[in-house]
Amino acid sequence: MAGILRRLPPAARWIAQPGVGVAHWFDFDSAEEFRSLRAAIEAEGGSAVLLAAPPEFKRAVGAWGAPPPTVELMRRLRDAFDPTRTISPGRYLV
Repeated sequence: MAGILRRLPPAARWIAQPGVGVAHWFDFDSAEEFRSLRAAIEAEGGSAVLLAAPPEFKRAVGAWGAPPPTVELMRRLRDAFDPTRTISPGRYLV
């Protein structure tokens, strides 16, 4: 996690809980900056989830990043329990 945090811009606002492997980055300048950091995090086996951002930013980068290996199971569960996609639209990965 330390290597990833060193990649943040010097003025970035963030907090980290290294014991549990979680960090929160509160500001970013561009979608490309976020995509670049997400790629580095995913290359290390982690994930970067966008918790809150303006709608246009969410559309540009996606909220979830690369799908996990269990994405097919998630799709089957969603199909079984919410086939019309009415529960939390846009908030579920699949």
